Amino acid sequence: MLPRPRSTLLVFVLFVVVRSAMAAAGGSISGLVRDPQGAVIAGAQLTLVNTALKTEFKGASDNQGFYSFPALPVGHYDLTVALPGFETQRKSNIAVDADAAVTVNFSLAIQTQSQTVTVKESQANVQTQVDTVATHLGEVVQDAQIQAIPLNGRSYTDLLAIQPGITPVTTLTPTSVIMAGVTGTINPSGDLNPGDLSIDGQRESANGF
Repeated sequence: MLPRPRSTLLVFVLFVVVRSAMAAAGGSISGLVRDPQGAVIAGAQLTLVNTALKTEFKGASDNQGFYSFPALPVGHYDLTVALPGFETQRKSNIAVDADAAVTVNFSLAIQTQSQTVTVKESQANVQTQVDTVATHLGEVVQDAQIQAIPLNGRSYTDLLAIQPGITPVTTLTPTSVIMAGVTGTINPSGDLNPGDLSIDGQRESANGF
């Protein structure tokens, strides 16, 4: 058997890397659909619309009443759930930030007449949960935080230290062994601010920018 051309393997690897980066750049919306007594509802039809791009996503609740829209682009969304015998309910202005896992639950009322209930989402009634599936981490730094923090040299890496579990640290010295035959220090962000930060106890050399 002839060996696979190296160029084909390279294209495949690049494709996987690009797809992974795209998946990590967005967020997700998930939740439960229940009736007024709290019992889960299976087969509820959900329609999710990106208010800026006007792109539409379809989904349905499973036998446990759970639904999920993974890998969504960052933006604001309107989510509608409908099922015969129940009042159609819509929740609007759901904000999805980078790497956010947003929980939006529904409690559908029994239909008495044809009507649609619209709930405008706010920061107070939208829950953000820990993503237990993906291994990557992400956080959105609001503009008010950026404006309130003095940045030495306007280096974006200075903003990382305001997140929990991140500590500026330097463990490498000019004589540290980085790999076989290589000694010295590593500046993850090149010639800018060194970006030497320990994230959840890891060494700064584990970071890349």
